[in-house]
Amino acid sequence: MSVKLKMHDAAIGFIGSSFDLIAAVCYSFVTQPWQLYVVPVIDIFHGAAFTVSTSMASKLVDNSELAQLNSVRGMLETLAPIIIYPLYNQLYKLTFETLPGAFFLLTAVITVPVVILFGLTYKADQKNNIFKNNEDNSVAQKNKDECNNTVKEESIKTIDTV
Repeated sequence: MSVKLKMHDAAIGFIGSSFDLIAAVCYSFVTQPWQLYVVPVIDIFHGAAFTVSTSMASKLVDNSELAQLNSVRGMLETLAPIIIYPLYNQLYKLTFETLPGAFFLLTAVITVPVVILFGLTYKADQKNNIFKNNEDNSVAQKNKDECNNTVKEESIKTIDTV
């Protein structure tokens, strides 16, 4: 996505999570039916931050560690609902008479650190150039090249021993 848009992953994450934050606040204060049609337009980037964080993480690890990274992410994705669903349910039970959209405010509070982290990551990368948007210079491309070279070397060794 960052290559197609020619934008930094962290910038896309910042924009996406910012829209998630704004949409969560808007959802919490919806009072009219027409507002239920407008707020999803604001929430159009929903999920972009999660996708971008996956992309950024995969660019920072070696190809040999991608399976471990995906295992940890999968485990966390499985465990998160065990904590989040009861928290949201309890909050809704406590606030449904006074502010039924309070759980959206909880979502906004949880999203604030994400917005800050994407912003800090973008600023830090502008100084240190950790992430590369240019496909030729990316860590993933370098890892792919190293893997191809290793396969070629192993093939040559196998041919030499035969």
